[in-house]
Amino acid sequence: MNNNNTNSTGSSANQPETRQGQAPSTGLAAGEARQSAGSVAAAAEAETRKTVEEVRNQGQEVIESARDQARRFAHEQKEVGAEKISSLAHAVEVAADELERSSPQLAGYARKAAAQIDTMSGNIREQGFGDILATVNDFARREPLAFFGTAMFAGFALTRFLKSTGRGDEATDYPPGLGASPADSAQAARTQP
Repeated sequence: MNNNNTNSTGSSANQPETRQGQAPSTGLAAGEARQSAGSVAAAAEAETRKTVEEVRNQGQEVIESARDQARRFAHEQKEVGAEKISSLAHAVEVAADELERSSPQLAGYARKAAAQIDTMSGNIREQGFGDILATVNDFARREPLAFFGTAMFAGFALTRFLKSTGRGDEATDYPPGLGASPADSAQAARTQP
């Protein structure tokens, strides 16, 4: 029985030694695991930062590309607008030529307006869109009657120009049957009960 007790005591004595022997090895393994986990976390964090930076750079490139396209489009539209205003100046000049025989004084005003419109066309080509809008708004606030008068005169000149080129003919301006032209309105009035 002593042998058994000794064995069990010997086993018991061996167990704490084994536990103590394993404890440092388990502690080392746990420390290495923590260190390894820390390295993995640091690597993951670095990779995440790198990915975020790449996404940010790509986003900035996309935004800059969109801005460039918007600038090009605005510039193209500004040029188209300037060309149309230049055409309007020409139309006012043509209207002034037609008015010369019947009303020389009005023709003189029309020529001055045409010159100002042509100057405005040049300014539009040279200025940015925001500057143009600010200038027009400022003029409309300072001189509302002049702004309104210029708009009306420009409409009158444009109408005269369109009529002189054949585009102002009633038969071609209004789709038939819609009652848009005076002839259509008269026809509609005759056919209604």
